[in-house]
Amino acid sequence: MNCPCADLPKLIPYDELSKDFLNNLEKIDTQGWYELYKCRECNQYWRINIWDKYQSRFAVKIDNIENWQKYDESELIKEMIVNKRGLQEKNCIMSGCKNKRLRQSVYCIDHAYENGLRK
Repeated sequence: MNCPCADLPKLIPYDELSKDFLNNLEKIDTQGWYELYKCRECNQYWRINIWDKYQSRFAVKIDNIENWQKYDESELIKEMIVNKRGLQEKNCIMSGCKNKRLRQSVYCIDHAYENGLRK
């Protein structure tokens, strides 16, 4: 198998990961709601959320495993959502917010994320 780690983005929705990719990961640690994995070929670290019916799962490339369980992927998730959905010309409906709305939403990315949007 050719290792795909270098070509993959920093954040990937779990349901978009191939079985081959997941089978090439070795679990290193579990803390809280996260598991730390390492690619058997290139030694790239990945943090994956433990399944929870109320949360979206993501795999995140981790360059430094010090405090890996505390890595904040929120900006990566917001960037992914904006890239997928795009923005409208109208402003967010939150009082005083000047940010543009996400397509298919009345909120900007920051307020949509605060309200639980993850995909």
